[in-house]
Amino acid sequence: MQKFDLTYFFVLQYALPIISIFDLVFSIAFLDAPIYWPISFTAFMLSGIAFWYGSSCKSEVPVLQKSNFLMVFVSVFYLSHWFLVIPWVTIKMSIFPKKILWRKTLHTGV
Repeated sequence: MQKFDLTYFFVLQYALPIISIFDLVFSIAFLDAPIYWPISFTAFMLSGIAFWYGSSCKSEVPVLQKSNFLMVFVSVFYLSHWFLVIPWVTIKMSIFPKKILWRKTLHTGV
């Protein structure tokens, strides 16, 4: 079950945004319909359902504002920035050299 959860998390958080961006670019380039849009749509829909359910559940923390369609839409729209950030960072890490400078930490005793 943990392997399934980790795989599902990886696919939704990292693989799906990259696949969706490339799918969109190729669909525009070849003037064809995107192939993976049902998976992206399902991910957004499940995120909206999870937000609505999570904000409507009773809990011991302070009461959240009652969820409505506008709040769910704004929340899912906010989550959609991940579909731009992940491909950008992946391309940036793949193309540009890393600029990490490792230096020895100075240790001084008392």
